[in-house]
This record gives sequence, structure tokens and C-alpha cells, in this order.
Amino acid sequence: MIASVVLALIVCPQQQVVTPPPPYAIPAEITRVSQFARVTWRRDSNGFGARGNARLLPSAKRLRFTWTLGWDRHTQDVSMDMTPTALVPLDFNAVAVAGVDRWGGTHIRTYILDNVITQTNKLQDGDVSVNELFFSSPFDPQTHVYRMWRSPANSQEVFVLFWNTRSLQKLDVLTDTRTVVAQPSGTGPFVTMPELDRNIDFVWAREHVNYGYLYFFYDSELPGLPVLQDADKDGTPESYFVIQDAQDWITRGLEDAALYVE
Repeated sequence: MIASVVLALIVCPQQQVVTPPPPYAIPAEITRVSQFARVTWRRDSNGFGARGNARLLPSAKRLRFTWTLGWDRHTQDVSMDMTPTALVPLDFNAVAVAGVDRWGGTHIRTYILDNVITQTNKLQDGDVSVNELFFSSPFDPQTHVYRMWRSPANSQEVFVLFWNTRSLQKLDVLTDTRTVVAQPSGTGPFVTMPELDRNIDFVWAREHVNYGYLYFFYDSELPGLPVLQDADKDGTPESYFVIQDAQDWITRGLEDAALYVE
């Protein structure tokens, strides 16, 4: 009898039911700020065609492009298999998006659009190509990108701020190489910036005549404004300071809008 049961299991094995893992719980602070980027689609590198913006829709796992061309307006949603957490424009027809998949893996991908404008100068859904730049599992040292911005010194480089380590790194989107720029603690060939431990709402970059490239780290819940500085404009910040209040802003000579390069 036992032999017959064993034989039956071998000949007709029971089908194994694989239960997919539950969705990974992403820290709420990562997606608490609405993120969008200005984009322009051109027929070629010599002139622009459609203007618009790209926006993340984290709950829907989508990247939304909204284009305008004269009176024509068109919206295109691009689905993705991850919850997007950060967005940055690259070239005139490309953006980089970071996100977390259902298993907790972190991705950085480029989304490139082509053929947004028809031959009759009408807007349409563009052809989308996707390229994986970076991946880390939940067990890797660097996970969860929650802020990204483009380097003003090099159009092929973006700054990436990781949530778990608060490490700020520079990513070359052509060579897929990363360089540590700043960390909240430790010593090394990077800026030690304790304020990176804050929950940064957003970062904006400006070029100043006297200061070089400045990166302002805004946090609505804490006083002071940390500023990362790239004085020689080589693309790698070498120091930082904190603006304590409005008077400090004036004293440092940062209030004059004419000294910022557009």
C-alpha cells in the first residue's frame, strides 16, 4: 500500500503552488514629496518640438509625461514594475527614474522617448525604451533612492541620495559608475555632512558667480539650510556650510539674484 502511494506521487506529482511575496513596505518619507521634471522633446539636437513635464505616480507605479505643442496637449503614462521614488531629467528625450520593486530591490533606470511628434506635427504616444543603470537587493549596502538631481557640471552625471545610508553618490549614466560624494559620518575622499541624516524634502542646484555650484538641501522640519559647495565646478563638491537664518543668507552674499547664473 505504501509503495503504491509513493509510486503515485512519483508518476503524478502534486502541483506546487508558489505564493508571491507581499508588496515591500517602502518608508513613507521617501515618497512624501511630489516629484516632477521639465522635459523637452526635439526632432533632433538642433531644435525643440514639444515641451512638457514628467511626473511620478508612485501609487499607480507609473511615469506620466504631459506634452504641449502649440494648442495640442497630450498625456502618456508609462507603466513600470516598481514603485518610483525619484526622478531627474537627462537629455532632451530622456529621464532617469529610481524605484523599489515588490521584493525590496532598488532600481535606477533611464526611460527614453522617441517619435513623440507625428509627421503632421501632432502629438502621440512616444516609443519608450528602458535601460537598467543600477540594481541592489534589500541586503546590499545601498538601497532606496529618495532624491536625485542632475549635475550642472556634466550632463551625463546625476547625484543620487540613498535612504538607508544617507550616502550621496554621483552616478555616470553612460558608464554606470558611482562615486561617493558625501556621507553623514566617516572619513574618506568625500565630504562629511551630518545634515544628510535629515529627511530631505528636496534639493536644488544653482551656479553662483562667487561660490561655484551650490546644492541646497531643504528640510521643512528643521532649522538651518545645509549647502554643499563645488567651488571649482569640476562636478565634485569639496565642502559644505549651513545657512543659519535670513541674516546669515545676506551676510554670505547669497541674496543678490544677479549673482546666480541662469
